[in-house]
Formats: sequence, structure tokens, C-alpha cells
Amino acid sequence: MPPNRPPCRAARKRPGAFADGRLPPPNPPRPPPPSQEHFALDRLKVLRGIERARSGNKAGEELQRAVKELWHQHMRCEAEAELHDKDVVSHYMLRLGFCRAEDQRRWLLDQETELFRWRFGQLAGGEQAELFARCGLEVAPLEPSEFTALQAPLQATLLSNYALSRTTFAQMMRQNQLGPQHFLKVAFEQVPGLVRQRAVFLHRGHAVLPVIQLEPLVVSAFRARLSKSLAQTAEQWAQLAATQERDRLAPLVGGLAKQYTGPGLRRVSSDGADPEEVSLPELPGLLDAHAPLCMRNLHRQLEQERHLKHGGRQQLGLFLKGIGLSLEDALWFWREHFAPRTTAEQFQKNYAYNVRHR
Repeated sequence: MPPNRPPCRAARKRPGAFADGRLPPPNPPRPPPPSQEHFALDRLKVLRGIERARSGNKAGEELQRAVKELWHQHMRCEAEAELHDKDVVSHYMLRLGFCRAEDQRRWLLDQETELFRWRFGQLAGGEQAELFARCGLEVAPLEPSEFTALQAPLQATLLSNYALSRTTFAQMMRQNQLGPQHFLKVAFEQVPGLVRQRAVFLHRGHAVLPVIQLEPLVVSAFRARLSKSLAQTAEQWAQLAATQERDRLAPLVGGLAKQYTGPGLRRVSSDGADPEEVSLPELPGLLDAHAPLCMRNLHRQLEQERHLKHGGRQQLGLFLKGIGLSLEDALWFWREHFAPRTTAEQFQKNYAYNVRHR
């Protein structure tokens, strides 16, 4: 799944390696175009679900649980080989569909990075080590003799950066909960951010850091490689779409960025409650047919100018809340109507808070 070729070879050797979202091996086959479109739309639902979760202020373990549910809901397959194909093909299809504009590339980069963060946590130790090598991170274990010699400075590093008290540190040492297996060595040039923050101990050209610090390094490397690859794809895809792929892939990926993947026309909860809840697909028709003139004018202005002043946003937002539009759909409504004039990052920073707390 990293940008240039997907890891990881070890995953193919174990039965059920992909059932929990583990990363796939390389060399994907090429399914026919109908399967490609289906795969891409399912992955798009996962990524937009991640975006909605992040917009709802989910973070940490709560966000990871949401990503896991989305993956199992939309990407699960009966056969391991089919899941492998779906994972790889859908990723590269979305690259083609989202590479043309800067804001689309940034959106895909953000959501794929969050998905990768969860999937990296599902890998076993050997698979993580292989991924370190693929990302260019030379990681070496800390020898027991080195751990004994460096115990005092490592203790100082942990106490100052990881909110451990001296009592807790001593207790962990007595119970063998902290040893050389919990630390790794990398070349200090590979972790300039941690060196700058003094979050690692430098020893003979290496940075000694806790194992828990490796995830940000790999995620950062993945993001950098994917960003570079998306830029390269944007340069090459325009010509390919007009020539070699004009009748095959170009029609499939052309509308992916604008593809609606939300709920159906009438959403009913599992217990049958709220059958009259307003959904996004029917909202434009309801506004045109039944909304007061002032609300219709605000909606028309929003569609034309891709923006409303604060007063207009307050009036239309409270009206949408009053007719039954959910918070999740309201965030989606405003974000889509502000684009492309306002990027997803700008919306999250400047407008999402008012939508949630209106």
C-alpha cells in the first residue's frame, strides 16, 4: 500500500492475513473495469467515513475504532485473494480520480494516511520490520548490555518526555516491564523532529527511542511518499487519460471525486425510529418545493457563490437543523457547498466548530 508498490510479502503466507485490514502483497492482478469501479466506490466510502469521524472530533482510540468499523463494513471480502485485489486496485483508482486538483490530492492524502495509521497497527512485529526497511528506516534492536549502560539517560528521557514518575519507572524495571526490547536504535538523521524536541537519547550516532515512537516515523514516511507519487501521477495522467486510457479507465475515474456515497433517500434506524429524517439527496428538492423564500434565496446564493456570510450561515444552519438534518449530514452539506473555494482543512479550521455547536 505505500505509494510506489504495496507491501507486504509476509502477509500472503498466513491464512486470514487480510481479514483485519493488514497490508497486501505486491503484484496485483487487473480485474475488469466494472470491478474496478465497485472497488473504488467502496474504498471511497471508507475514506469519507474517516473524514466524517475526524470532523466529529474523534481522535486516538475512538478514531481507530471508527476506521476499523468502516474497513470491515465496506472492504470485507469472502476470499483473501479478492480482498487483496480490492485493496490495491481501489487505492490506485482513487489516486487517478483525485490527482488532478491540489485540494483533492490533499484530501486523499489526509484520509489515506489515517487509514494507513490504523492498518500499520494491525501488523505483527516481523511485518512492521519489513515495512521499516521498505520506508528506508534502518532500525536496530538495543542490546541488553547497551540498555544496562544507558539505563540512567534513558530513564531521564522517559521521565521528561513521557510523563512517567520515578516511582513508576522503578516499578516497571522491577517487574521486567521495561527492558531492551522496548527500545530501538535508528540513525539520528532519520528523526530530526524527535532530536529537535529532545525526545530521544543520542548515542554513537544513533537515536535510542521507545518502540511506541516508531509509528509516527512510518506514517510520516508513508505520507511523504504518497504525496510525491500523487504529484507525479497528476503530471502523467492527463496525457494517458486522453490517449491510452480514454475508453477504459478515464470514464471510470473521471467522476470519482464528485461521486455521492452517502445514505439513501430515506434513512431509517435499525429500530425503525425517525422515519421522517431529512437526508442529503432529497434536501435540494425539499428546499425548492417547501422552504420559505428567504431560505431558498440563501440556498441559491450558497450554490452560486460557494460561501455565505456569518448571518446567512446561522439562519440557514438553524433552519436545516430544525427540519431534521443530522449533525453529520450538516457538516457534509456545508463542506461540499464551500468547496472548491474553501479547502477541507480551511473548513475544518474556520467553520466546522460553528456547525457542530449551532
